[in-house]
Amino acid sequence: MTWLPREKRDTAWWLMCKTYRCRVPNLQTMSPDYIRYFGTPDSGDEYTNTQMRDELIEVQIPVSTMAEYYAQDVLVILAGTQVAKEIYERIMDHLRLWKREMDMSLNPGTLPEIIDDLIKLDAFASALYPHARRFFEGDFIESKFARHIAGIVSITRDSFLPKEAKTGAAAEPDKHHGFSDAFIARRNTLSGRRWK
Repeated sequence: MTWLPREKRDTAWWLMCKTYRCRVPNLQTMSPDYIRYFGTPDSGDEYTNTQMRDELIEVQIPVSTMAEYYAQDVLVILAGTQVAKEIYERIMDHLRLWKREMDMSLNPGTLPEIIDDLIKLDAFASALYPHARRFFEGDFIESKFARHIAGIVSITRDSFLPKEAKTGAAAEPDKHHGFSDAFIARRNTLSGRRWK
């Protein structure tokens, strides 16, 4: 892990260098070179071989590796569910930063090579959201309660609207609002450009 002082860490450092404890199948802990030279362990029994290959091994891996595993349909189990909120927030901070960078970029021609990685991160964040959501609910309830009290005490735009008309992100706390659509649209506009 590359160490940097906290003030010099950007969003990519938290995804590429900070490791989290999780469990992955034993086969994923072996590199392709290791399997090429030594093969996989063989007991002679097909059932036992499957069990040894799929045995969950505890490892320390960064979020970027977790997203790669998720894109390859590899099972990743976090050792503690309380880190799901931290990982989700780190991914969303990184995606927000890149979306802003893509929206403000004057030369977007260098971006296509990372768009696929951003889409993988967003897909992993959407799978992680149901596990992280329960740690957000206390904050959501407090903020909804605070908004309701503010609507009673003071006159705001929300206090005039009927309850059915109040919709938006607060109405759907169970839904992950990702950036995949924006990244795919950017990739499609970049691939359609032809310079002559």
